[in-house]
Amino acid sequence: MARFGSYRYVLGSFREPLLNRLFRVVAVLALLPALGACTLDSGMATDAGPCQASPRFFASDVWPRYLQHNSCGRSSCHAESSGFGYFRLQPALEAPPIATPLSSWPADWRANYYASVQLVRCDEPLQSLLLTTPAGQADHHPPGISVDNLAESMQLFQKWVTAP
Repeated sequence: MARFGSYRYVLGSFREPLLNRLFRVVAVLALLPALGACTLDSGMATDAGPCQASPRFFASDVWPRYLQHNSCGRSSCHAESSGFGYFRLQPALEAPPIATPLSSWPADWRANYYASVQLVRCDEPLQSLLLTTPAGQADHHPPGISVDNLAESMQLFQKWVTAP
């Protein structure tokens, strides 16, 4: 037996801890399928993710009555070129005709629709980040509450996810 510092080295003693660690790793890997079957209820609804809220209703109502009305696309807010946050809106000129399919919309309108719909929950429209954050009900919105008429906006979001 040799002595190195305060540790003793016994021939073969380094092999056993390696075998023990290997056994533990194999045991944990064998248990993973069983652990994967377990679920935890956090009490919170899961985020439904993006949905297919009506593009027509977006162009006819959501854009003019909510996003434009509340000045969301200003340069000091969420303008594509100089805005803040991850939500960005491009300057949009004339709205596409109602009967025009989304795939044929001008690029700026399509980009604004896709940016907006990423923050909408079809399963619970009143929990959509596009509504709750500027209304002061969710994440901090740096300029503060910026929804002019919350009751009207809530009705708008409920209609948006069910509109054709």
